[in-house]
Amino acid sequence: MKNIGYGDEGKTRLIGCNLDKTSDIVVLLGFLDELNSFIGFSRSLLNEKLKDIDESLKEIQNHIFTISSEIAGAKLEKKIGEKEVKWLEELIKKYENEVEEIHNFIYPTGSIQASSLHLARAICRNVEREAFLLKGKLRKEILSYLNRLSDVLFIFARVSNKRLNFKEEIWKL
Repeated sequence: MKNIGYGDEGKTRLIGCNLDKTSDIVVLLGFLDELNSFIGFSRSLLNEKLKDIDESLKEIQNHIFTISSEIAGAKLEKKIGEKEVKWLEELIKKYENEVEEIHNFIYPTGSIQASSLHLARAICRNVEREAFLLKGKLRKEILSYLNRLSDVLFIFARVSNKRLNFKEEIWKL
């Protein structure tokens, strides 16, 4: 007799409930896992010149685990709030000073480190869009956090290219 696991029947067990694998919550949790995994991949590519970015990305991974846990129904003492959103905004301001202002799109390319961060940014945008589908079920701080996070990943990609001496390619119409 074949041993069929619970997930084989199209259900996912979360804290306090069972949901279809296609439910909005389970889909969002999958996107968050993909984002966190890709940020981990990006971190594995960073070198000593990007150590400060690596440290920030590890904290971001902790935040994503916290968001995922809350969405999955965990009773948390500490949740993502305004403090974490402000932290992301401070990162943006700090690192914007390292790169030139842009007025056009830039190609998401350059160093492998920057390219991976550009991909993480695109994944983050997918997470954000999926989260907004659940707007009434999620705290606004989570939505704000995800919005700022994609901006942080973009600036980290740009800083990576600059520090690793890769010239940004500007798209011109």
